[in-house]
Amino acid sequence: MPRSRSHHKAVAHGTKIYIAGGSDGVSNFDVVDILETSNDTWSTATITAPGQSSVAGAAGNYVFFAGGNSGAHRYSTVLSVLNVNTGVWSALSLTEGRYNLGVATVNNKAYLAGGTKSG
Repeated sequence: MPRSRSHHKAVAHGTKIYIAGGSDGVSNFDVVDILETSNDTWSTATITAPGQSSVAGAAGNYVFFAGGNSGAHRYSTVLSVLNVNTGVWSALSLTEGRYNLGVATVNNKAYLAGGTKSG
């Protein structure tokens, strides 16, 4: 992996593994390290909001990272979504900021649950 990080999340889709968020102990990362497993090459992308202890998932043609702690107990509402067919990232919003969420995918739909909320 190109960088050392903790409190990050990883998800696989097709032949790629996406690793996002986390921290080096000083700063939170907004970098996504992407491993193409068919030829062991790395590339990078950027998600909308840096954070740690987010959640990662894949459903249908999408990979996503949601929520997380952006520092000083500020919990993110950002849902960063990658369309794996187009390679385009978009930002959606959760109804409230959360970190340490759970995720399950059923029939190409993602369900986020739990987590710690601000306040």
